[in-house]
Amino acid sequence: MDVQNFTSNKPSFPKGSCGVLGATGSVGQRFILLLANHLHFELTVLGASPRSAGQKYREAARWKQAHPMSKSFGDLVVQECDPEAFKDCDLIFSGLDNDVAGDIGVYRCFSAEASTKVEPQRPHS
Repeated sequence: MDVQNFTSNKPSFPKGSCGVLGATGSVGQRFILLLANHLHFELTVLGASPRSAGQKYREAARWKQAHPMSKSFGDLVVQECDPEAFKDCDLIFSGLDNDVAGDIGVYRCFSAEASTKVEPQRPHS
């Protein structure tokens, strides 16, 4: 994957912090993979179910992606999907349904959830 060609490294562009809701699921893992070498976002918070919270990501997730998990993400401790855990994130990526994401998925959030799509002619994935 040639991630260097997706974005430019302009020194004047600040790097923002971001988090992923539903990080242990397939959609969350895809977000993580896409953010792994992003020049403008730093992944700082991974959120998942209370069952996974408190574990290192590599222990909590069954990695399903073709590319290997980054060591730096594997060492992050999984948080519960609670607004307090994501308060310092500039942007949140959600792999959760809106009813599961609750209030945390309402602002500064990109969601893969089908009901958030605004193009009625476009099929839901």
